[in-house]
Amino acid sequence: MTMRIADRVARQIKERKLQPMPHWRFALRNDVFWALTVLTTAFGGAVMSLWLLLIEQEELDVYTAIFRGWREFLVLAGLPIAWMGALIALVFLAISNARHTKRGYRWPLWQGMVSIIGASAVLGALLHMAGWSESFDVMLRQQWESYRHVREWRMDFWSNPQQGMLAGTVESTGDRVLFVRDFEGLLWNVDTAGARPLPSELLQPGMPVRILGTPLPGGVFLASDVRPWRGEWLMPHRFPYSMPAG
Repeated sequence: MTMRIADRVARQIKERKLQPMPHWRFALRNDVFWALTVLTTAFGGAVMSLWLLLIEQEELDVYTAIFRGWREFLVLAGLPIAWMGALIALVFLAISNARHTKRGYRWPLWQGMVSIIGASAVLGALLHMAGWSESFDVMLRQQWESYRHVREWRMDFWSNPQQGMLAGTVESTGDRVLFVRDFEGLLWNVDTAGARPLPSELLQPGMPVRILGTPLPGGVFLASDVRPWRGEWLMPHRFPYSMPAG
């Protein structure tokens, strides 16, 4: 029986004129899939760093204060969710590449997921702490028009005093008062008596800020919360009246 199977296989090899593949092809294929695994994991780290940047900038506790419907959800949470979706896709792509390597088929799926997610998370955290996430964000805004528009929509969302959201730059300060110039060039007298204690950085003229509160007649805004804009992704033309030095 064994000989008949061997004879049949030998005959098929002869009929099909099959030739053994050289070892270098297998080695090259293995190296290519490992390179793709490393590359997709690195892209995953870059995406993770951008996700961390958005979470740090927006501060999740603000979401609950201004959430009113699907529009707010899409403007504020849409981009972080999109980056998380991209990260998940890259993780599965990296796992697929890894399982095509010489010994990758031996990996249990859960082990591959934990390893690649962990590597992407660590790399993303390191890139974010080193400031590369802001560089990635700036590069995407410069090179990708749709991404730039999404970022600007998030800024415009905060320029809505009648809905309790004010954004602009600090022009001067007083006793429990901030004088803030908004995106339209209007000067607001922001009463901070009811807000939590302000960090010293918010008292510097030229500091971009976002404010939650209630508009009052005469250009007065009663603040319940005042926060700085996080990161360096603000475009100077969006704050034409003053910008912080340095």
